[in-house]
Amino acid sequence: DKKDDKKDDKKDDKKDKKKDKKKKKDDDYIEEKVCSMKEEKRIHRVTLTVSADTPVLKPFNSSQIKNSKAVLKEYDDREEAIRARASAFNALESYVYNVREKLESNEEMRNVTTEKQREEFTTQLNKMGEWLDEDGWEAKTEELTTKLNTLKETGDPIFHRMREAIERPEALKKARDYLKITLETLTNLTKQNSWLNESHTQILTNKTDAIYEWIENVTTAQDKLDPSDPPAFEAREVYRRLDPLQEAYKRVARIPKPAPPKKEKKKGDKEEEAKNATEGGEGNETKAEEEEEAGLPSMEEPEKEGAEEGKEGEKEEL
Repeated sequence: DKKDDKKDDKKDDKKDKKKDKKKKKDDDYIEEKVCSMKEEKRIHRVTLTVSADTPVLKPFNSSQIKNSKAVLKEYDDREEAIRARASAFNALESYVYNVREKLESNEEMRNVTTEKQREEFTTQLNKMGEWLDEDGWEAKTEELTTKLNTLKETGDPIFHRMREAIERPEALKKARDYLKITLETLTNLTKQNSWLNESHTQILTNKTDAIYEWIENVTTAQDKLDPSDPPAFEAREVYRRLDPLQEAYKRVARIPKPAPPKKEKKKGDKEEEAKNATEGGEGNETKAEEEEEAGLPSMEEPEKEGAEEGKEGEKEEL
């Protein structure tokens, strides 16, 4: 009997446990179902009444137009003043840093300056750089421009000597080559035009001799100077000395062949003589024109690549 009672108790416990599990599952299902509910969205619609008033633009009268132009001009002047001051500040700052760097490292600049000149100019640039950092931010355009011009009074001659030291030898070489070509061309012309004599060619040879002499004198004077001294002559002077040669050659090439000596002829031959003279004159003129066109090559001064080195630095900075 006791065994049977125990079995019954165990069966009852199992049934109770099954009931508890089923109840728990039902509770979890209800909870999950409640948690998964979504809130309902509601839309409220309201009718809005909109009214627009378009303003009527009236044209300006003469007084309003005048006042508006005055205001716009004031704005423009103010903006222009700001730009001018910024440009002046940048130009001065750029000049200081660029030139100071060149004084330290540029071999061409060092060749045309002494140690003392470089030290004095560097000191001047350093002081200007300190002034820019301390007081330059509040300086006016006129003051900035004045200080830049002060630096250029020292720097421009240095840049000029540096540029001439490069361009002058090249100009002299071109001039000597051009003089040689000129005399060779004149020799060919005298061979073609056998009537040309020394009195004719002197129109050109006198000028070439004068240029040769001038080149000899100025190069001798330049050799006696120190590279840090102002140059005895400039490259552009060399090119200008060559300019008259073109016109002198043309004058020689235009000299016509002299007319043959006159001979007594019969009256019937006058018309034929006049005709031959006309044809001969036209032939000489045509030949002279052809020789003139095939004359000297043009010799022009090369265009400058830009302003002085200091000005190039200003542009790069801007």
